[in-house]
Amino acid sequence: MRDAKQFLAKPRDTLDQPVDEGLIQDIYAAGLLDAAARDAALNSLHPSHHWWRWANRTLLFVGTALVLAGVIFFFAHNWARMHTVSKFCLIETALWICAAAAWRRGLDTISGKVLLLSASVLVGVLLAIYGQAYQTGADAYENYVLWALLILLWVIVARFAALWILWLTVTNVALILFWVQVDAPVDFDFYFGIFLLLGIWNGLALAGREFGAAHGLAWLAGDWTRHVIWFSILCYLSIPPIALIVDDFEGGHGELAGAVALAITLGGGHIYFRRIAGDVLSLGLGILALCIVLLTLIGKVLFEISDGAMAFLALGLVVLVTSSAAAFYLRHVSRIMSDDRSD
Repeated sequence: MRDAKQFLAKPRDTLDQPVDEGLIQDIYAAGLLDAAARDAALNSLHPSHHWWRWANRTLLFVGTALVLAGVIFFFAHNWARMHTVSKFCLIETALWICAAAAWRRGLDTISGKVLLLSASVLVGVLLAIYGQAYQTGADAYENYVLWALLILLWVIVARFAALWILWLTVTNVALILFWVQVDAPVDFDFYFGIFLLLGIWNGLALAGREFGAAHGLAWLAGDWTRHVIWFSILCYLSIPPIALIVDDFEGGHGELAGAVALAITLGGGHIYFRRIAGDVLSLGLGILALCIVLLTLIGKVLFEISDGAMAFLALGLVVLVTSSAAAFYLRHVSRIMSDDRSD
């Protein structure tokens, strides 16, 4: 544990950093604060009314999501009874109202950002109405590509993590639909390669997020963006090895490539989140993906060598042992990481 002299001997730019919970804990560990002063400092950093700000933002996002869902279902329910002109007038009016209100409120406010997010969603609704009203014959993926292109400037200007995640989701859907709707050669055996491509695309997004957060982009600093993208990567890359196991290891090149990519991703992710980022939840997600693949393999073997109740009993015991070992390991790693921060 560092003493007070070692802490005060730090470079000035380190001591002048903004106060956060980690800095307060470091000062306490150096012996410059007693327990009462530390608790008071933490309380001033996170005052008792901070829950109200969380509740306010949560209700804002939930309310916005419900309103947007209501708009979508309104058009779906009344589609046959509405004239084409009225459909476009209503959705375009709502879109322009959201965009104008976002500009009026300012993109430095949470309400302005949410309004721009709403306008971005309504762009997708507008494209869906256009495609249904005129039956252009275009594939669905083209609408999603156009949607992503139309809101790209808003994503750049807004600097809002939720809007960026929406844009990333739209691009993911565009890739999936393109892979499904474009005819492949007859001997094409890379069908499961879409999950590898999605893993690479979202991996690039995660790398960009980590780079931006490390270089002062505050709007990317929220851990939830890391967790959402990392979870999506693991979901995509876990499908090919599971399919490979179910198919008795006779899958195509796409399944093999996905299995190799998952192994590399889990290894690299574990090193990064353990040694560099220090994120226990991300470590847990990686271990969960590994456990699911391993349990799929073990379950397949058990049901091939034994049928009936014995296979279910054995698999249940394996699940219990695996989950307990994973929980024990994560608890051990969390304790080590906590000790490293306090030293």
